[in-house]
Amino acid sequence: MFQWLSKSKRKNVLLLDKEGIVNEGSFVEGKIDIVLTPSFYWFVKKKLPVKFNFQVKEYLPSIFEEFTNTDDLSYYVIKKNDLSWLFAYDDKVILESLKKNGIDISDVDKIYFAQNVFVEDSAVDLKNGYILVGIDGVISRIPADFVEKDSITLSDALKDKVSFKDGVVLKKYASIVDEKIVKKIMIPLFLIVFVEATEALKVWRENKNLENSGSKIFSKYSLPPTSFQNQAILSSLKKKNLEQEKIRELANILFKAPFLKGEYIAKLNISKNRANIKIKLLNNLRAKKFKNYLLKFSDLITIKKIVVKNSVADIRISI
Repeated sequence: MFQWLSKSKRKNVLLLDKEGIVNEGSFVEGKIDIVLTPSFYWFVKKKLPVKFNFQVKEYLPSIFEEFTNTDDLSYYVIKKNDLSWLFAYDDKVILESLKKNGIDISDVDKIYFAQNVFVEDSAVDLKNGYILVGIDGVISRIPADFVEKDSITLSDALKDKVSFKDGVVLKKYASIVDEKIVKKIMIPLFLIVFVEATEALKVWRENKNLENSGSKIFSKYSLPPTSFQNQAILSSLKKKNLEQEKIRELANILFKAPFLKGEYIAKLNISKNRANIKIKLLNNLRAKKFKNYLLKFSDLITIKKIVVKNSVADIRISI
């Protein structure tokens, strides 16, 4: 992951293409800046009869409707002398790509367009069969076979002539939930709820039977209300209730876990005060995110062991 120096602090920069992350690494901690390739936005340079940026708003849908459906687009405008630089992008598509590549939107500071970052004579090799190249002042994403000029690596381009200005903040679709992931999470949780509901009904019936037949039992066996047998039954019921309460707490913790698209609970075993959970992760580095999340509930659960292999976290917990 490339770092650039801005004033007195370093910032992490990742370049996002529709093929994935171009820089090394696909998951980072802390605030980062994202540079988008043209695969995520539409760009137009145009001279408009306006003086201020906000006056351009009424023209934007009609300008971009020849390229795509404008219903769900967001827009960004930059004044460059007598020209307006117009950008159109879909927040949802960008957010979904970030999640797909293991990047939490809460870790992103700002998002930049390649048009604003690289200079016009750039020829940056994306290492995925495409090159970012300036054509008539527009940074374009072109198949490498069609580019004749020598290209440079992304790291060299970011170290050279770049400008991190006019960053945007995604505002729409702050939370995107993938239906398949929800189903994968909900199936084991539904089983937990079903089991505990069955046990709760059983406990309720035992309590009711005990209450209804209490006087007959005491009379038949001459047992006082404080007898050893009575206290043992009560203790057993309390223990079952406590076990069910712990299962409910674990289910609640798992339901709120920070799953990303492509991540789900692959296996879940619960026996008495122990639980074994296997979680399919986007990559091995995501295990640290889950461990930190579970540690927040150290007063309810204790992590005994975590083994991560082939993007699967095998987590053993005592509850």
